[in-house]
Amino acid sequence: MAKTWIKTLAAASLLAVMALGTAGCRKGGKTEESTTTESESESESSVCVVDSSKSGIINVDAKLSTDIALGEDASLDLDQYVTVKSVDCFTVTTQSENIRIDGHKIIGLGYGEFTATIVAGRTKRAIRGHVVSDKKLLFNEFVASVQDNFMSYNFLQGLKVFGPSYWAELSNTNQTTGALTFSGGVQDGSGKAYAFDIGATESEDGSLVFAEEATINPGKGRSKARCGYGGFEILGSQFVEQYDRDGDATGYYILTDTEEDDNGETLISQLFRRIIGDTWGDLTHYLAGQSDVTYNLAAKFDDENNLLQLYPCTAAGRPISSVTVSGKAYSAITEISDVGNATIDALENWVKNPTYPEEIDLADLQGFFDDVNEQKAYTLDSYGSWYNTADGSQTSCPTSMIFSDTKTEVFGNYDTVAYVNENFIEGIVKAVDENISVPYSDVEAPIVNDASVEFFKNRSSY
Repeated sequence: MAKTWIKTLAAASLLAVMALGTAGCRKGGKTEESTTTESESESESSVCVVDSSKSGIINVDAKLSTDIALGEDASLDLDQYVTVKSVDCFTVTTQSENIRIDGHKIIGLGYGEFTATIVAGRTKRAIRGHVVSDKKLLFNEFVASVQDNFMSYNFLQGLKVFGPSYWAELSNTNQTTGALTFSGGVQDGSGKAYAFDIGATESEDGSLVFAEEATINPGKGRSKARCGYGGFEILGSQFVEQYDRDGDATGYYILTDTEEDDNGETLISQLFRRIIGDTWGDLTHYLAGQSDVTYNLAAKFDDENNLLQLYPCTAAGRPISSVTVSGKAYSAITEISDVGNATIDALENWVKNPTYPEEIDLADLQGFFDDVNEQKAYTLDSYGSWYNTADGSQTSCPTSMIFSDTKTEVFGNYDTVAYVNENFIEGIVKAVDENISVPYSDVEAPIVNDASVEFFKNRSSY
């Protein structure tokens, strides 16, 4: 049984946001008493004699978290993360006033950013980090734990459940009985993925109770890896703790990332794709009303309930709790919960002892395509319509599927026919909604009775 805040599935529910103080890091802030002088803060280990005639090689473990709390008990021991070559040892120095160096240990004295320098012969390497609150360290630990067993939710993707070898999303809710259906993909021991459906109900305490058995569907499913799902690849220390004007932690942690990779993704968009789906671009588009506004990410962690909330936030660090789409308000928050407790027993049992569905006989389908290939002529009818699922009647495009700026439909009613042979394709528009189009492109909207013919000769089209 997995615990979830499924009450948030009411699309218009808004979550309260605590006021955020001044953005940015505050050097100094609260400090512990210390008589350390600046010369001591630049001290070097007495057991290491720097040979300035050699150039050392400094290796720093990628898992190094540069967030440290106040006091000696929370010091950062670089011996656990730093190794050197070509020299016998290294020293650590600093000019930052909010840390003290004791051998290879960095000890926090006051909140804020710091810089420490590793010296190995003539080689130097700077380490930049932050002295943070104890709650920030709890946040870092939680982020590291979000890997292969958790739940996530936002209004764009709905509720999703992730296990070690499966993923599931809420695909249907019976409005009369409240019964839920989850669908997704599960992998057997060989790595082959199958699609499945499983029922669930919500208990009085808000937890989900899944059915004892899942329906494993024939055919090929999609694994977590195929969908791009995973956990946090980034460290909690990449989020910067925020402080108010008095130097007190606000409880918000900011991730700033505007650099795009070769695929046009930023660190934040990659994070969203892994934990819930490719929604960051859509979310910020709805917030801005245009696609060229950059937002940062604010995180707030409830350590008592192990609940992480992710807000889009402005460049000034102000979190945004709601977004309006086609005149309706939705929560802009993405939630992560039930880390380590999102197990679906029926799927866990299936992975241990899989029973496979009967494969679909594709002989007739293959024969149809073989006939098309032989005859080299066919008629293709294509149509699409919106239907009211309550009574089955045809209806117009819902407002949620109409672009707010262009007022055009994402998907509208249409009816087309195409006559195809080996020499040409003739396409005719039989019916289409007037305001259906391809937004943000030069493609013109189709018109009823429009016809087009494409000829083929010598493997070229005309």
